[in-house]
Amino acid sequence: MDSDHSAVARARARLADTPDAHLVEGDVLTSSELDDRRFDLITCVATLHHMPLIIALERMRELLAPGGSLRIVGLSANKTVIDRLVAGALVLPVRVASTIHRESGYPGMTTEQPRESLADIRRAAATVLPGSRIHRRFYYRYTLDWTKPL
Repeated sequence: MDSDHSAVARARARLADTPDAHLVEGDVLTSSELDDRRFDLITCVATLHHMPLIIALERMRELLAPGGSLRIVGLSANKTVIDRLVAGALVLPVRVASTIHRESGYPGMTTEQPRESLADIRRAAATVLPGSRIHRRFYYRYTLDWTKPL
């Protein structure tokens, strides 16, 4: 599910030959199509910062089946001195990795800068998803892992 038409169109093209792939253009926060469904796995890749943090985490928690897993690769804002020091130390390895992988931007897709720092995200996750694990990663990214209790 994605609200960005271009992203959904690209995903449909890539998954055209994949049986059982169901793509929905819509908003996870407001789509009534999801209201009666529960999922064993919900993933978000560079998506959470496009939504209100607490509301999005609560909605995903609600949509998970008991024992289901939430896996997020997110982007955080550099707001603290520690954030900036870590980001500065990673500039060279990130630039080298980007060059090696021939990375480019996302033409035609909606992008947005993250608003919350990693500390903000940790606090929100601790409240909404007790026991979640968050790790800082390259490219201003973090991973969040949580399993809904049975």
